[in-house]
Amino acid sequence: GVTDDTAAIQAALNGATQGSTVFIPAGTYNITGLTIAKSILLKGAGTVYRWATGTSGTILNYTGAANAITISNIAGDHLGGIAFEGFELKPSVVGAGQHGIYFSNTNSANVTIHNILLNDVAIRNFGGSGIYSTGTVFDVSLNRVNTRGNVGDGIKIVAGDGTPGQWRFNDCFLATNTGVWAANLFCNGSYFTGGTVAGSGTGHGVWIQNFGHVYNVHFEGTGSDANSIALKYTGSSGCIVGSAPIASWGYGIVCDGRAMTILDLDNNNITQDLRITNGGSRERCI
Repeated sequence: GVTDDTAAIQAALNGATQGSTVFIPAGTYNITGLTIAKSILLKGAGTVYRWATGTSGTILNYTGAANAITISNIAGDHLGGIAFEGFELKPSVVGAGQHGIYFSNTNSANVTIHNILLNDVAIRNFGGSGIYSTGTVFDVSLNRVNTRGNVGDGIKIVAGDGTPGQWRFNDCFLATNTGVWAANLFCNGSYFTGGTVAGSGTGHGVWIQNFGHVYNVHFEGTGSDANSIALKYTGSSGCIVGSAPIASWGYGIVCDGRAMTILDLDNNNITQDLRITNGGSRERCI
């Protein structure tokens, strides 16, 4: 937690064979930025549960001004099989740096970053988004991922092809991120199952474009004014299934585009207005 550990960790990543694991024991490690460009598991010693972060396990303490961890197919070829597990990632100063984990695919559309797994990872307090993805990045699974306190969106997925299931979120906890677009999650082609979305500053709780399914997600206190939306669909079709409450300072759900199906299993959990605009249609089963 005192010296700069970047060179040692990056050397381990560079020297690891494809498909192997780089394990970082419990403790706090200062880094100025890491780059991953091969199939590998970066594994810490901790398990992250919601707000219980920063107390034990492996902490990567970012001291730079750009992105803490960059995943990039710098060779111009397909890149897949990358996994992260059991650590917390944060800047040394709250609100510093850009993005926590940055997926960068600036190659042609037929070159992809794919087959990515994040388990029990917490990313908090960055000046940009906790996770930011640009270009064709798909087949990504996030399980028990915690993004909170980031100045940008908790998770922001830009571009991609909008294929259903492109990004899958299971029991994730996204809270108190303050991006102006979709403070906690901005995405397309995604399945969101379980977990909590709470306290999203001025932005919407979750904004899904080009297809998305939401199952049993708890929305609480999203937005800050009457224009805020807990769950927003634009130009997309989607399905909302579950019994978790949906609550927002503004609208509960807005569908601005194609058809959407809502199954409110408990008959009373969509507690605020449902608004359908611009030719959208809906079927609500209660």
